[in-house]
Amino acid sequence: MRVHHRPRAAWLAAAVFLAEWQLPAQPPPGPQAQTKPEDLCSIEGMVTNAATGEALKKAGVAVTKGGFTSPDRLTTTTDGTGRYQVSAVPPGSYTVLAEHPGFRMTAFGSRSAPAQGTTLVLTPGQKATGVDVKLLPYGVLAGKVVDVDGEGVPGVAVSALRMQYENGRKQLTEVSIGTTNDLGEYRLYKMDPGRYYVRAARRPAVAGQDRSAHPPREGYAPTYYPGTPDVQGAIPVEVAAGQTQTAAIKLARTPITSIRGRIVNQSGAPNTSISVALKLSGVLRAQNIPASVAPDGQFEFRAVPSGHYYVQAQVGAQGPLAHGPQVQREVEARGEPIEGVVLTLIPLFDIAGSVRVEEGEIPDLRAALLYLSPPVMSDFLEAASLLSTARVSGDGSFTLKGLSPNTYVLTFGELPEGYYLKAAKIGEVDVLEKDAELSGPPGAPLLLTLSAKAGAIAGAVKDENGGAAGGAIVALVPEGAGRREQARLYHTKTTDQYGRFKLTGLAPGDYRLFAFSQLDGGALRDPEFLKPIESKGVRVTVREGGSENADINLIPSVEAPR
Repeated sequence: MRVHHRPRAAWLAAAVFLAEWQLPAQPPPGPQAQTKPEDLCSIEGMVTNAATGEALKKAGVAVTKGGFTSPDRLTTTTDGTGRYQVSAVPPGSYTVLAEHPGFRMTAFGSRSAPAQGTTLVLTPGQKATGVDVKLLPYGVLAGKVVDVDGEGVPGVAVSALRMQYENGRKQLTEVSIGTTNDLGEYRLYKMDPGRYYVRAARRPAVAGQDRSAHPPREGYAPTYYPGTPDVQGAIPVEVAAGQTQTAAIKLARTPITSIRGRIVNQSGAPNTSISVALKLSGVLRAQNIPASVAPDGQFEFRAVPSGHYYVQAQVGAQGPLAHGPQVQREVEARGEPIEGVVLTLIPLFDIAGSVRVEEGEIPDLRAALLYLSPPVMSDFLEAASLLSTARVSGDGSFTLKGLSPNTYVLTFGELPEGYYLKAAKIGEVDVLEKDAELSGPPGAPLLLTLSAKAGAIAGAVKDENGGAAGGAIVALVPEGAGRREQARLYHTKTTDQYGRFKLTGLAPGDYRLFAFSQLDGGALRDPEFLKPIESKGVRVTVREGGSENADINLIPSVEAPR
């Protein structure tokens, strides 16, 4: 049986990573100063099983300023007692990561999320000891899918879904998928501990290609554990670290129908490059049901179970983030045939623009990345294909290419220290504090204004005992009318081993500062999450060019609204 795992990181981070991979490589930095031999540092510690305390031999350890695969990482493996040592480390700030087969990659000092840990700050000549990493073993979700007669059903797609934050609200998200074997059995491995909903659905190739003269009027619906087609009636299952949780599903019967329509291709691309797919609504990253497109643009989906769907057409292209025009329509399947769904594809368009600095010359922006992205995520591939990215040239000009009519949020990331994006306009229209509504090529360029007077906040976090809270997540939340709707004003940072933090590149304004032992970053934009802890945040006013100081207390684990 095949199993696919979906990344837990926000879709935008993955899409931006692909965008950076696709853009031309930037010139390497200038020569780096050599570290004096006496200033070199060392790191040593131990890697253990977080569930049992057992030492893990042959675990991989990486000391890095990037990720586990970063080219500047220093690596080693643990010995037979689970211990490791990394020598000749230049002074600086690092993340220490460990991995082992069957365990979640985890950072030193991680309190919850594997990707978040304590920033290890090394001073010249320091010998850091006790840099221990506890790895959490994956769990397993297994079971059997049966029909109304209790017989195992082979070839059924079984998905594990979790409630995760997107744009300040929790949405059901598919995180792992597998297929039942000839006995109807499935097994999903590499599961993070936690609560999951389990869904079984007949494979698209089976559900969408019945070509009989008198197709059946009833079929099997996508069914949630223990046996309901309605997610509201689903019962979640709890997967524990290192344990196997079972969940048997009895497929539910439902009316099935057909959906017919045509694609009006005004994009200029040949019809042979167009694909059409049916997407289940309400579940992020859910599998799609494909259909073929006839030379005249006609398409048909058959044996479609009852439910709410999107029909999407797209012009295909090559490459990890290459994309063409796309369009989608919502449909509601309730057993009666759906006819006349028309999807019109129009050409993509570009936006040219330039960057200016309020005072002074344009800084080195080679590392900066400018992008327009949809404010609401409905599916990873769809959202990634709507993402447009650009690098800024030395004279401050740029072009955002391949845009479809849509609503977009502007982000200008990785700016030089001390700078922030102060204004963004297309003609006289503000597209910084408001979403950009683009129905086609704008009649004016996109003008961005940077300021070299970004604010900063530095401080320390104390735990419940008054000690330094290393590995705490510091979150800056904007205050004021309309500011909490602006994702660019939210900032997070993980404290170092001394509980210290520094937030830079801040736009002026009023904020609240929090420190959490664990946090789903998307929760910050959920009013229901913030309501019970609002008073625990420290109010901070960031002045243009100012540097503020604020010490805060750690907020213990906060349960997000279900």
